[in-house]
Amino acid sequence: MKRRGIEMLIIITIAVFIFLFDFARIRKQNDTLIEQNEKVISLLEEIKNK
Repeated sequence: MKRRGIEMLIIITIAVFIFLFDFARIRKQNDTLIEQNEKVISLLEEIKNK
């Protein structure tokens, strides 16, 4: 019975690490998108002001 609990704990730990890694990657992509959007907005403002 005790061995089953240890196996479950290992599986849950691996799943959490995978989730955290994916979350970090998604955050990085999100930061990149925000940066690109800011560039587009500033370019549009330049065009508008011409």
